[in-house]
Amino acid sequence: MNLKTPGIVIKEQKINQGDKLLTFLTRDHGVISAYANGSGRPKSRLAPASELFAYSDLMLFYHRDRYIVDDADIIEIFFEIRSDIEKLAFASYCAELTASLSPTSEDSAEFLRLLLNTLHLTAKNKLPVSVLKPIFELRSLSISGFLPDLVACKGCGEYLGDEMLFSPLEGALSCGACRKNEDMLSTWIPLSEGVLSAMRHIVYSDFEKLFSFRLNRAEHPLLMDCAEQYMLAQTERTYHSLEFFRSVFQFQD
Repeated sequence: MNLKTPGIVIKEQKINQGDKLLTFLTRDHGVISAYANGSGRPKSRLAPASELFAYSDLMLFYHRDRYIVDDADIIEIFFEIRSDIEKLAFASYCAELTASLSPTSEDSAEFLRLLLNTLHLTAKNKLPVSVLKPIFELRSLSISGFLPDLVACKGCGEYLGDEMLFSPLEGALSCGACRKNEDMLSTWIPLSEGVLSAMRHIVYSDFEKLFSFRLNRAEHPLLMDCAEQYMLAQTERTYHSLEFFRSVFQFQD
């Protein structure tokens, strides 16, 4: 059985000196693992398409309970990402988070679009990583069924009180009054109006408008912290690529 679909490499594993096991996020079939025989050899026709972040039109052959890469036509390789350690660290984290969330065929097209746009904007320096990272985290989690409730305070329904707080564990908002009156055991993060507005935009906006919001640069650290803590609380695991990203990332002035 042959399967043709666009897909991007989100994980590569060397099997031996010449072969790789690749994990793709595909547009039509979600996450698929496939063997790319000979792709580890420099002169292999599959070598360019077997690199991390390579986006290609794939021809996969299903045989004996496994996929094999039969052919691949490169669409984009995001060259600029490979030449910058911070971009590479961020892109690697996006790939690992994608593999962890493992989008199904129902939501793979939207997830692929999110990943490709994030990598493109990173490669071309269109938006700072301090904005792209929380966008990718919150939107990818929302697509994958971890949609936070950012509409209003979970206690009284207040849309924007004098003080609004966010719980990464509950994925919910509370106003200051409800926070004081209730026995809430989880950690709550105080939000600025700008950060709350940005989070609502990321989660609820149409995709065409997803990357088009403004936030004071001084508030980027708070947005990053909220999104990352929410991601860690909901996925309940650690990410090696996130640790690497933290070690190289620096906020821009």
